[in-house]
Amino acid sequence: SSEKLFEVSQPAVAILVLLDANNEILKQGTGFFISNNGLLITTAHLINHPNAIRLLVKSNSNFYGATAVEQYDHDADIATVTINGMGNSFPTLQLSNSGPATNMEVSIVGLTDATSLESTIRDGEIADVGNVSPNQFSLSFATVATQSGSPILEKTGRVVGIYNHRLGLENSNPTGIDANQMAKVLGSAAESVRIQDVSATFGEFVAPNP
Repeated sequence: SSEKLFEVSQPAVAILVLLDANNEILKQGTGFFISNNGLLITTAHLINHPNAIRLLVKSNSNFYGATAVEQYDHDADIATVTINGMGNSFPTLQLSNSGPATNMEVSIVGLTDATSLESTIRDGEIADVGNVSPNQFSLSFATVATQSGSPILEKTGRVVGIYNHRLGLENSNPTGIDANQMAKVLGSAAESVRIQDVSATFGEFVAPNP
């Protein structure tokens, strides 16, 4: 059931808050842990802002500070971030061995209300695979910007993709990046930089028109 899937997956989902030097919120979104030592994956555009100084990560009821961006792929729009986990072990999600498929039932677990800083679950289907790009697929249900970086889960609880709101605006359809593309980024050479250096190092994203 949807409730059971949320219960199992939600502990591995984190809320991300990007702050400037005055602790004003620049962006909010979602990520999820792929290693129990505090490595999480999200969309690259979410942590990219010229005024960014700090990234706060809310895991369950606790807040942690991001220590570094380990991998950053501007073209794929995927990044991995390490946090200071205070020695804690974090629940993780596993990537699916099978790719997304048209009409597959999926769920997104992520931030839907920026004021609550709590993740929720939304259920639907994959509308089409590869209709925009070989590594992307479209969804048949409504999404919001703060879900960017959320895991898109098949019914087994494995990750078939990551939701990308920026691409959704460009494609005029809610869009996910498939797990195979995520695995390629995870397998690439790490290039660790500070949060405040992301935009300077990799170049800023140009926001599409809503």
